[in-house]
Parts: sequence; structure tokens; C-alpha cells
Amino acid sequence: MSDRTLSIELLGKTYPIKCSEGQEAELQAAAAYLNAQFKQLGGNNRSGKVAETLLLITALNLSHELIQVKDKLDQQVNQQAPRLQRLIEKLDAFLSQHDEILV
Repeated sequence: MSDRTLSIELLGKTYPIKCSEGQEAELQAAAAYLNAQFKQLGGNNRSGKVAETLLLITALNLSHELIQVKDKLDQQVNQQAPRLQRLIEKLDAFLSQHDEILV
């Protein structure tokens, strides 16, 4: 896979961003999400230090959201792990009793 340069608009400015081929839509969606979150805080109507502060708050909010999603995913994986282990053990037991299936 090769890298491409994509023009991404962030907070009213266009930036050339390198990304892997096939990742363009995700990068565009991430930029749109960042812009929307910044706008929701009223950042589009600000400049200078106020805009910088709102941008940092936006980044903090997005980081917090990411951590919450990761924690929820980890929790779901941990809840399912024992069940998956039991299924693997049952499958192993079944297959060990029915070797002819493997041939």
C-alpha cells in the first residue's frame, strides 16, 4: 500500500496530510468530527488564545471519549472471554472424541 497526500480542512484551514491508501474516507470523517466538536464549543467564532483554548478542550473531550470507548470494549471482551474459553474447551473435547471428523 502506498501513501497519498490528502487535503484536509481543519478549523477553516486546509492542510496536506499523508495517509495510507484506502484510509482517505476515515481521515476525512475524523476531520469532519473534529470540526463539528470544535464548532459545538463555539470555536468557529473565536480566534487567538480563545480558539486555542477551545481547541485544547476539544482535544481533551475527544481523548476522553476515546478512552471511554476503549474501556467499554475492554469490558465487553473481558466479559466474553470466559464464555469463549468454555466454548473452546467444549469444542476441543468434542473433537478429541470424534477424530474421524478431522480426517
